[in-house]
Amino acid sequence: MTIGYWAGGPVGNTDDDLEKLLTKVTESFQVDRIALTQPDRYRNLARARAVLCHLAMRYSGVKGTELAKHLSMTQAGVSVAADRGAP
Repeated sequence: MTIGYWAGGPVGNTDDDLEKLLTKVTESFQVDRIALTQPDRYRNLARARAVLCHLAMRYSGVKGTELAKHLSMTQAGVSVAADRGAP
């Protein structure tokens, strides 16, 4: 994966790009999309959320507040998850 490219093309700051990231992460981790928004702490779900937060915030410019709304998390939780999702 090239930085700045994910799910088949350049990633910017749009809802469409976030949808592409959600699709790619759920497929890669084999998790249900709805499960990502639940407070479950299963290891695979937590890792998928962390990777999604990292990619969305660091490479596509999605704001933490926007991501927090999509994932039903706090902004601080998204920030911590993004740090944890870094390679």
